[in-house]
Amino acid sequence: MCMKFDFVFDVPTELIGIAIVFPIVFSINAAYARREKALNHYSVLKGCAYAIRLTHMHWTNIQND
Repeated sequence: MCMKFDFVFDVPTELIGIAIVFPIVFSINAAYARREKALNHYSVLKGCAYAIRLTHMHWTNIQND
């Protein structure tokens, strides 16, 4: 249709750059934030599991006679 009616539109390169670069940057930033949050949760879980392990290793039975 554009060729038939000789319709020409000059698209600025900045518009193409913004349309491509911003979604990619946003996606990378969101993935990094998710990774950091997951690593934080993993470290808390690992620390709690280690604390439980140490508690069970050093458990003492005190008997009242």
